[in-house]
Amino acid sequence: EGGYSDDPYDPGGPTQYGITLSDYAKWQSETITAASRARLIEELRRITDDKVAAIYRQRYWLPASCAALPPAIALMQFDASVNHGVGGAIRMLQQAVGVDADGEIGPLTLAAAHAQPPHDINQRYAGIRRARYRALAHFWRFGRGWLRRVDATLAAASALERRNANANTMTSSATKGPTDMAQDFNFPKPGDVPAPVLAGGQPAAAQGKWWAHSKTIWGALITVATTVLPVLGPLIGINLPVEIIKQLGEQGPLVVQAVGGLLGTLLTIYGRTQAHQPIVRRDVRVRV
Repeated sequence: EGGYSDDPYDPGGPTQYGITLSDYAKWQSETITAASRARLIEELRRITDDKVAAIYRQRYWLPASCAALPPAIALMQFDASVNHGVGGAIRMLQQAVGVDADGEIGPLTLAAAHAQPPHDINQRYAGIRRARYRALAHFWRFGRGWLRRVDATLAAASALERRNANANTMTSSATKGPTDMAQDFNFPKPGDVPAPVLAGGQPAAAQGKWWAHSKTIWGALITVATTVLPVLGPLIGINLPVEIIKQLGEQGPLVVQAVGGLLGTLLTIYGRTQAHQPIVRRDVRVRV
């Protein structure tokens, strides 16, 4: 916004940084009268940047839901709110995103604003603003400046969109790390990191679990025992007793083999999905 102006053709009257005398008086909780008008105009001309920022935030930024919009669209929405009024800006935004222009920003408007490319929305928004300006009776007086304002806002919004895109790309690259990193590396969970490492001290001994505590290994052993041994067992001299075979029937061993193989496979899969600690060697002493 420019500085102070008081053009007789401007229906807003005395204006400083886009803040009209009427808006300033409301902010000060005062009424414009013959006695207060000159003083309020002088205060408006000397308004501080902090007060301007506060008025912008409370009267335009927040009511127009700018903070809920993508940054590039929020810039266009904010500028339109200051120049067209909050209600007018909301309706123009809704026209730009293709929803009913009811003057209230709700979930449908926000969803549409986030679902479309900001550049496309702002291009349509700028076109709607230009048409709105040209329809005003005093376009002949201020039209050139208004159109320059839209062009400048559109250029600033596009630059903001490019900066955000570059920043997101850099953040994404830094997060992903080198593309040739081993993708199956298991990063330690918080509980697996030794306390001395978290405290900045010397790393403690490697933490892990014994193989007998691994569901994955037990699942593999069960699978082998029920599917491989019945086939290879006779070759190495391992056979089921004849009495057990008679009790189970001819299909019994096959059923046991199938059920055991299924259970072992499921246990292996479950154990693998839950595993986050390496298997470590552990010395075991057996007293006889």
